[in-house]
Amino acid sequence: MRHRGSFLATVLVLAAAAAPTAAQAPQIEATGFHLLGPGGSAAPGSESYLCPNEVPPFLHWDLRQFPGCALPYEVNGNIPALGNPTAAQAVAAVHLAASSWNAVAPSPVSLFDNGAANPGPCSQTPALDGHNCVSWDPSFPYASNIYAVTLIWRTVSSGVILESDVTLNPTPGGSNVWQASPPNCAGAAIGIQAVALHELGHFLGLGHPDIFTNAGICANDDPAGSTVMYSFYSNACKTALLQPDKDGANYLYTPDLGDLPDPPYPTKVHSGNPSGTVLSGLALETPNDGPEHLFGIYKDPSLTNLPRYQYEWLAFFRGAIDDSPQECEARAADSFDDGVSASYTCQNGVIVGSIALTMSVKTSRDVRGRVHPYNAGNAMYLNGWFDWNNDGDFLDANEHPIGTGAGVAVYGPGAFTWLVTPPPGTSCKVRSRFRLDWREDVSQVSRVDPTLNLETGAAQQGEVEDYTGLGGPGGIPTKHPPNHYCHPVHKVPVTFPGPGTKLFIAELCHPPDPIDIATATSTTFGPAAKDCMNTALCFKVDVNDDGITDEDLCLTGPVCINRSAPYVDPADGLRRVDTEMVSLDMTGYSHYAGQLTIRLAPGTHSLGQIKQTQAAAEAGIDVSLETPATSFFDVFWVVDSGLMGTSAVVGPTRVDASISSVPPGETIAEPGTPGPIGIKPSAPP
Repeated sequence: MRHRGSFLATVLVLAAAAAPTAAQAPQIEATGFHLLGPGGSAAPGSESYLCPNEVPPFLHWDLRQFPGCALPYEVNGNIPALGNPTAAQAVAAVHLAASSWNAVAPSPVSLFDNGAANPGPCSQTPALDGHNCVSWDPSFPYASNIYAVTLIWRTVSSGVILESDVTLNPTPGGSNVWQASPPNCAGAAIGIQAVALHELGHFLGLGHPDIFTNAGICANDDPAGSTVMYSFYSNACKTALLQPDKDGANYLYTPDLGDLPDPPYPTKVHSGNPSGTVLSGLALETPNDGPEHLFGIYKDPSLTNLPRYQYEWLAFFRGAIDDSPQECEARAADSFDDGVSASYTCQNGVIVGSIALTMSVKTSRDVRGRVHPYNAGNAMYLNGWFDWNNDGDFLDANEHPIGTGAGVAVYGPGAFTWLVTPPPGTSCKVRSRFRLDWREDVSQVSRVDPTLNLETGAAQQGEVEDYTGLGGPGGIPTKHPPNHYCHPVHKVPVTFPGPGTKLFIAELCHPPDPIDIATATSTTFGPAAKDCMNTALCFKVDVNDDGITDEDLCLTGPVCINRSAPYVDPADGLRRVDTEMVSLDMTGYSHYAGQLTIRLAPGTHSLGQIKQTQAAAEAGIDVSLETPATSFFDVFWVVDSGLMGTSAVVGPTRVDASISSVPPGETIAEPGTPGPIGIKPSAPP
């Protein structure tokens, strides 16, 4: 079919800045996103769009400025050409188009006509004049076969839209006429509702699914031209949004928010305070500094509550979204936060000892298999705050225990564990806040939104989880599901030189290091090899064997492993890899034993295996995220203590786990050989 015209969305820039500040920019299914053209601005008549491998910010309205998340517009329905509908008919057709975008769920954004709040009709000539105007420009300066153009003024660094004008051609195609309700979908009738529906998608920040800056990587997400946001107009009766059109709006306008009470906590994102800016008769607000992630929080019941469009988030249960749908403002309470868990002791309402805290990171791909480029330049960042003194903020000393030390940057999914020591007498009802941000975290990297400040502000990607205590409704749950990297060992004694000098280890854990998606998702066991990787070992120490944990320790360092080629175990028919830990050098500090190093016992063999599960065998693979293989080592080891010397040989200690990626993931250089160590740790053995 021959297309009868084309759409063009042009971006004009208010700020005369240089190139836009880098920010994440995934392209979601069959909906593209605007990008500034070369040099930080785009001349009329040019356009470009984003895909996951490109990094400038999204084009979007900052809903914190709009009461009720409602965006105003006005319509000048005067069409200066013969044979066209009346102004009232034109206005009604535009309203019908707006109502289709307003019906998209769960996005809270809505469009409404606020023309009655202004003394006269909006201008027919687009200009940065404080009006979001839909109008037919008698001096339409574009080619005759272009039916409409959306011009958007925006900030360069953050992608926030300041004003948008939709300008339509009075004589589309040179001889065609506009019709508000065309009797059929053929001939010279150009449907106002159909064209306005497309242009209002641009108004919201959506682009064309078939046009990208890097076409070789992104390709065409809508080769059939079926979506409303496709770049060519061919059907005057295309007045219904398809799912990809809706997905684009949901991705841009379904935020994730905190939910601690405000006051006293800085949680609300709408301030109610006038900013002094009036847009189409609506007084805009100064955004409040409550925690918000702008994009991608959207669940779809048809996908078993999996998020359709969210690239990284905090969760344990398959990435289920925890916030309520259609959430424009933070709720008073949210019982579905599930990204953080803890092990702790609470006695008489007071925390006793340390809190072993786990933050779970999950990531996903879009339906084309595209992901954010997680690497050394595009890290995710984890942060955690506790209001130890219960004064309604997280600004006091030691109230930001997670995020100020090494290890906050992660490069893929995993469970990340910290030991947090509260001040003596801290209530078990201590309130806390945790955040995951992609490339925008607090002072760690460049921020797209300058309001992002410590525990508050708006980030473009990630998730925020708030808790009202330890355990109970609204509190941090105990570790669930169980940490498969922790193994009770029933008071293993570690004996040092000298009479009666012992430590008793009650539990061993090796928290998983982040897995780099690009290198650690092979599903087939590889050939025989030697791998070296960073890992961690945490344990509980009972110094005097009285049943009370005196200290929680975590040691880190490289581990090297030899592994065989895979073979079929004749006992059960499952594929197996034999392993041997050949070096271990993990260090940390103990208040009781000084500098500690755990290493393999000389002259011993610490043997193990990785084995395919029955579920993986039935799926025809060796291992995957869905069918993790079983793994164990029987390790002989010694402890070097700065205060007590070297211990006797301990072991063999069985350390077992479930692993979800085929080794080596991304390995590091063997200690003592040239090459970087610890750039991207892989999963532990």
